[in-house]
Amino acid sequence: MARVQAAGVVAVFFTALAGAQQVLLVAGFGGWQPWPYLLVAGPAWLLARRGWGERIPAGPLRGVNALRRVPGGVGLVGVLAAAAGVWAVLKGFEPYLGHEEAVYANKARSWADGAPDAGWGVYRPVGLPALGALALWLSGEGAAAGRSRGWARGRARWVPEWARRG
Repeated sequence: MARVQAAGVVAVFFTALAGAQQVLLVAGFGGWQPWPYLLVAGPAWLLARRGWGERIPAGPLRGVNALRRVPGGVGLVGVLAAAAGVWAVLKGFEPYLGHEEAVYANKARSWADGAPDAGWGVYRPVGLPALGALALWLSGEGAAAGRSRGWARGRARWVPEWARRG
């Protein structure tokens, strides 16, 4: 039990350090990113988890149970809508892309209209460029977006006709 408690203290301490570091970065004081602190806190949270079973108050459990009743598709749409909302609020504060963001945006553009994807490595995950390509398709930017939009409009016209026949 002492190890579980020590892991909990380490987890809380390093999570608080990461939060403080992020506040300092936002306030303009510079410094390092909080990831090294979180790399220590993450495993500590997992080790401390064994001691959580009996001590969780009823309030958070009700919230967790309520979230479990939400259908998967609704949850996905909710998460994507929340991410889009946060992006819409924050995009004016950081209008420039860093190197990493530019690589992912470049890959999304290559999927949307065939531009070269310089800087892309096979070790990178494809989820973020997929969302970017979807955003390009929905916004109508790029040559492929226009073709995709036309294809979607054509399918949208077929669906009511097909439903009437059925």
